[in-house]
Amino acid sequence: MSPRELLVLIIRDHGLRSSLIGRLSLRGENLLTIERDPQDPELARLARPPAILIIDTEILGDRLPALRQGSHWEAIVVLAPSAETVSDDNRVRVLDRQHALAQLTETLDHWREQQPE
Repeated sequence: MSPRELLVLIIRDHGLRSSLIGRLSLRGENLLTIERDPQDPELARLARPPAILIIDTEILGDRLPALRQGSHWEAIVVLAPSAETVSDDNRVRVLDRQHALAQLTETLDHWREQQPE
């Protein structure tokens, strides 16, 4: 992952969304915040790859398998009531929303360190 991939935030909780926007903006991240179905075809036009989807479980619903199968998202971060392991897919992380500010930046840094130069 490059340091400037687009981070697409689809988060229902306004306070959490605002906090993440502030933290990520201070880091110089490229952000798009939108209220849209993550499988909306227009989103593919607005959020061109490389893009990372950051979404909460309320909006995600049962769409994770379909989103993982597609090639549009370089990675997916799900903000949930508690952290969990989804699979061995390194492109998907489920983070505890109470610790999302710290865990999200750590996750992005970890993914970027893993990328070949």
